[in-house]
Amino acid sequence: MATRTFYLYGAAYSSDSTVSLDVSFNNTSVHNGTVTTISEASPADPSAITMTELLSFTADTSVTGEIPVSITVTGGDLWLGAMQANYASPLSISDFKAKIQEDDPSETFLSQGGTDITTTAAFLESAVVELFDQDTPGADWKRNVLIDGVDVTEPLTEANNNDTRAWSYLVEQDETITFDQYFDPTWNLG
Repeated sequence: MATRTFYLYGAAYSSDSTVSLDVSFNNTSVHNGTVTTISEASPADPSAITMTELLSFTADTSVTGEIPVSITVTGGDLWLGAMQANYASPLSISDFKAKIQEDDPSETFLSQGGTDITTTAAFLESAVVELFDQDTPGADWKRNVLIDGVDVTEPLTEANNNDTRAWSYLVEQDETITFDQYFDPTWNLG
């Protein structure tokens, strides 16, 4: 199995400190430290927030299904957004090839890392970075969402965060959000 890189997006705010996150993924600590912090109070409305990559971590590509996640926020507030991963696509390999050429007919697979996409690890590692958290109304990618034990599974608000359409959750200072991040096993290209 290959190693998949996960990317956590959001926006951290504090007018007088630096935000720290203690992140557990699949019951393993993957980050315990500071993240880039915007030096102002957290906005009440996330529609103007630009979600950025807060951190990344790795896990084996065999980790799929409902993956437990826990994030504790200290030093400020966090608007939690999407998660991305490589070695992932909702398309089959052949459909993915067709989609790349549909988007850019001049694209060749030689320029993407090789002639055989099914055996080109560099291509899968770098070119296949798909959001598996693109929530639309009724979608269910973050499941069993709790903030300090209170069920907030229904999306709190929809943020305009760079076309990801990921539902955003406000996690305030000293709160913990837990959820099961769903990764569809059929999307696994690892």
